[in-house]
Amino acid sequence: MSLIGNRPINGSGYFGHFRVYLFPILVFAFTSSQSAFAEWSVQPSVRAGQEYNDNFNLTADPLAVWNTNFRGSLRSTFKTEQSQTDFFGEYRGFRYLNESNLNADDGTVRLTTNHISEYNLFELSGEAILDHPSSAQLQAGNQNFNRIERLRWNISPSWTWTPNEYSKLQLYYRYDNISYDENPNIRTTRSDFFSHSANSSYTYALEEYTSIFGNISFIENVNDELNFKSDQISLQVGINHSFSETFDISMSGGGVILLSETEIPRLVLNPATSTFNIVSEKVSNSQSGYIMNISVNKTFSHTKLTAQYFRNLTPTINGGQVIEDNFSLSAWHQISEYLHTSIGIGASQLDSIQSTLSQADRRNIYARISFSWQFFEGWWLDGGYRYRWLDREGIGARDGNSVYVNLRFDWSPILFD
Repeated sequence: MSLIGNRPINGSGYFGHFRVYLFPILVFAFTSSQSAFAEWSVQPSVRAGQEYNDNFNLTADPLAVWNTNFRGSLRSTFKTEQSQTDFFGEYRGFRYLNESNLNADDGTVRLTTNHISEYNLFELSGEAILDHPSSAQLQAGNQNFNRIERLRWNISPSWTWTPNEYSKLQLYYRYDNISYDENPNIRTTRSDFFSHSANSSYTYALEEYTSIFGNISFIENVNDELNFKSDQISLQVGINHSFSETFDISMSGGGVILLSETEIPRLVLNPATSTFNIVSEKVSNSQSGYIMNISVNKTFSHTKLTAQYFRNLTPTINGGQVIEDNFSLSAWHQISEYLHTSIGIGASQLDSIQSTLSQADRRNIYARISFSWQFFEGWWLDGGYRYRWLDREGIGARDGNSVYVNLRFDWSPILFD
């Protein structure tokens, strides 16, 4: 019996349940790849690194930590003339100096398979992620720094139809499930939930450099433990235009309708007994608004620039809605054949539509700079700096800095005929 995150891996538990859902994907992927076998490749990778963070949980009482991390991954690809199956598995280990309660063993398993015909592309993917975010990262203001085991898994089929060089129709569905470890010694407001999302999009090329598109999507989030449910329907239209081979812009906008319902417990005085009783009060909200997305990409001989802004309307678990505005700017530059660097800055703002739920309001700013140097074939040295600033309603502003360095080795793909 092996252990990941102090949870036994056997016929029960998180991975035991997930194995039931993953098995049909494995069977489909295996039969697809074996029907007309052409090529199989495997590529391992290992990495070890150190990181220092001066405010791990972004709180008023900063927790400075040293972190040693290890990663090992394996990527495998099966290719035929009409299909491809990709498998990815990764182990991530984190060890903290003098903060052993933050130690964690995480992992990711991902499988994607597709089949291509003259006009159609069918794709099926599944993923499971086991990680351990800290309780303070999950709940604002919580001073308990223990890790909370969380399993996220999803499965998503899609179909893309391209009848000619001008048109493309895509239908997409995804199921997400998030579960938290039931640890009575750790308090957090997070609880298990699942969601369904479906999207239909159509793209039409007006001419060589310009295309228009539209999509309609539906998202349902359900939390049985908190008696919470939300339904979101959105419609967007947009345009993609390439001014040249190195400069393009995409813009879209539309409307969204968000319906949410939850039950909130409250104390009610019983005059007959002079005691308080707990009564569940159902709270329903409906809200409509606009959403938009703008992205700009510019490529030079050794540099790539990307700028993006989006606005969305999202639900909260207490039955409210928040407006999210997000802006990011990133640059990648190749200094030499073996050395490149990247820079990124971004800001986001979440505002509650209901004034009584303003505790969800927050502002976030981040900045990062990193480098990657290939000093020998297969060997890479990575490093960088990150800055985070977070201002939460009723708590105040906090910031933190972190620096890291990693040494990794990527094997060349091993081919099997």
